[in-house]
Amino acid sequence: MKKSLIIVMTCLALLALLGCQSGGGMTETKPAPAPAPAPAPAPAPKPAMAAGPTVKAVHGTPKAIDGSFDPIFKNAEVIKTEMQNMGDETTATATARVAWDSKFMYVYMEVKDPKLSDAAGNPWEQDSIETYIDEKNTKDVAYTDGVAQYRVNFNNVTSGGTGADLEKFKSGVKIVKGGYNVTVAMPFLFITPKAGMTVGFDCQTNDDGAGDGVRTGIKDWANDTNNNWQDPSGFGNAVLLE
Repeated sequence: MKKSLIIVMTCLALLALLGCQSGGGMTETKPAPAPAPAPAPAPAPKPAMAAGPTVKAVHGTPKAIDGSFDPIFKNAEVIKTEMQNMGDETTATATARVAWDSKFMYVYMEVKDPKLSDAAGNPWEQDSIETYIDEKNTKDVAYTDGVAQYRVNFNNVTSGGTGADLEKFKSGVKIVKGGYNVTVAMPFLFITPKAGMTVGFDCQTNDDGAGDGVRTGIKDWANDTNNNWQDPSGFGNAVLLE
């Protein structure tokens, strides 16, 4: 009897030992897996290259906005309104130079137009120049904050389109033999300009060639679509120099 009891107890002890070694039916707690490493951030997209021609705008402030050539423009790049949007080679044309300071973008234009007329009721059909600015250089297809159209005729009568602030805009005209010279100051309204920035810009001439109140010619610097008045995507670029 005692021998049988010893055998039974020995068997029970062996079973208990085996149960402990196998976990005894208890769920083994495993350490939580390490979290997967976060994906590497995508590289920042490179800024798109600005479309259209580019002009370098010198830094400085003209002494007067009166249509006279100011020394600040002496070292400015000269551009021309050579894109024929309407009319033929007899259409009034102009050279232009660009400058800037903390408040304005300045444009000085010398217009060749031997027959001056403001007979048209619509200001855009009179002998005039137009300047355009896109402060953020959005190249958007619609006008947004900072995009503006300004116009000045040979009598220094100003007008404008979408975005224009004619209270802050400045202009001056000087009639010369064979045409007229214009200086304009387009205000920066939505940015603080700094050297190295690129601002959307364009300029054009309007010509009532026959002097009968009908615009017969348009020449532009950057855009040949005649659509600047509603679509700034065709503007050129003005790089602000130090």
